[in-house]
Amino acid sequence: MFGDPVTNPMGWEVKKLDELVDVKPQNGLYKPLSEYTNDGSGIPILRIDAFYSGRITGIDSLKRLMCTPKEITTYSLRETDIVINRVNSMEYLGKCAYITGLSEDTVFESNMMRFNVGTNANALFIVEQLCSRFVYNQILQHAKKAVNQASINQSDVQDLNLLIPPLPLQNKFADFVQATDKSKFDWNNLFLTCGHCNNIKGKRYDDILDPTKCDPEEHIALSIEITDNLIDQVQVESLKEDSSTLRLLNY
Repeated sequence: MFGDPVTNPMGWEVKKLDELVDVKPQNGLYKPLSEYTNDGSGIPILRIDAFYSGRITGIDSLKRLMCTPKEITTYSLRETDIVINRVNSMEYLGKCAYITGLSEDTVFESNMMRFNVGTNANALFIVEQLCSRFVYNQILQHAKKAVNQASINQSDVQDLNLLIPPLPLQNKFADFVQATDKSKFDWNNLFLTCGHCNNIKGKRYDDILDPTKCDPEEHIALSIEITDNLIDQVQVESLKEDSSTLRLLNY
C-alpha cells in the first residue's frame, strides 16, 4: 500500500520518531520478585512475554504486583500508548506493541519504554511500521551489544526514521489492520481460510454451532467405543436441535 520503505518510491515524507511523539519515551518500572502477587491482588504489569507482532496477546493473564499510588500514576499505560523493548537478545530487541483494551490500571516493566504520538500520527500505523524489517535494521545499527543481549536507549528510539503518509491514509490502513485482527477471532473465518473445511462445509451446514457464542457440550455429546485398546467407533449425539452440526461431524 505504501511501497518499499527503503526506496520510498511514492515519495512519502520521512520523519524522525522524535518529531512525532507527544509523550517522550519513558523507561518502565522495576520491582523485585517479592512485590509480585499470586492471589489476584495488586495491579497488572505488562512484561515482554505478553505481546507479539505488535499486539498484547494475554491481557487477562498478566502477572500482578503491588505498586504505590505514585508508581501507578507514573507508570500506568494509557490507550494508544506504544511500548518498545529496550533490552533483550538481538532477535527480540525493539519488539513493540500497541496498547488498547485495558480494563484497569496496568504498569509496564523496566526492560521496555512507553511513548505516545498523540494526534501527530496514527499509533497503530506507527506500530505496524516499527514491526517492519525497515525499522529493525535501524535498531540493529543503534544497538549496544553486551554478553547475550543488546540494548537501545531513548535517544536511539527517537532517532528512528519513519515514513509518514497523510493522516487519512494512515487511518485507512489502521482500520484495515483492526478489521483483519477481528477476523482472526471470527468463527466463520475458519471456513474462509481452510480450503478443506470449506469444501466439506459447503452451504449445507450454515447453521452449525458457533463455539465462540455457546458451549458445544450443552448441545452435543461425544462418545467413543474402544475395542481391544483401539477406537472402534466415535458417535456424536444431539442434546438439542443441532442437526446440521451432527451431519458435519459425522461427515
